[in-house]
Amino acid sequence: MCMAISEDKIMAVMDFLVNKMGYSSTLVAKQSSILRQSLEKRIVPRALFARELLSQGLVTDFKLSVLFHTSEKVFVDRFVNKAPNLLKLYKEKLNASEKKSNVILAVFFSSIDEPLSSAFCLLYCLFECPWFEMQYCNEL
Repeated sequence: MCMAISEDKIMAVMDFLVNKMGYSSTLVAKQSSILRQSLEKRIVPRALFARELLSQGLVTDFKLSVLFHTSEKVFVDRFVNKAPNLLKLYKEKLNASEKKSNVILAVFFSSIDEPLSSAFCLLYCLFECPWFEMQYCNEL
C-alpha cells in the first residue's frame, strides 16, 4: 500500500504526526492507512482539534484509528458534545485548508512547533479566519 504513496507524502505525514504531534513512529507505521488520508483536509485539522480537546481536559486520549479513520459525520457527532465551541473552529479549519495554497500551508506547518496560540495568530494573519479571537494573541 505504501508504494502507491509518494515518499514526500509519507515524510510529510510522519513529520507532522511524529515530530509535531508527538505520536510514536511505530504506532503510525502500524496504522499505515493513515498515510492515504489528506494531510491538509483530515490529518492536520483533526489532530489540532484533538490536541485542543486534550489540553482542555475534555478527553484523555485519542486512538489514531478514531482520530483519522472515522467518517466526518461520526467524528463530528462523537466530539461536538465534548466542546461545541470548538466545532466551529474545526469546520473553519477544514474550509481554510481546502481554499489555501500549499505555500501558505507549508508556512502554517512550520509554525506548529510554537504554542498553539501562535499557530492561531499565524492563521489569522495569513488567512484572516473569521473564527479567530484576540485572546489567542494575548497569550503570546
